[in-house]
Amino acid sequence: MSKYYSETLDQALKLLYFQADSGKFPEGVRLLEKAVNNGEADACYFLARCYA
Repeated sequence: MSKYYSETLDQALKLLYFQADSGKFPEGVRLLEKAVNNGEADACYFLARCYA
């Protein structure tokens, strides 16, 4: 995925979708918020899915 996304967004997606520790979810959301603040449009989509 890192071919398409920034390192921050890539790391967030790995925490949210590709590991089984639900305690890592808040860290993934925090990284998504950081990517959104950096202007990464794709991060907005993933963050909206987390809030839904």
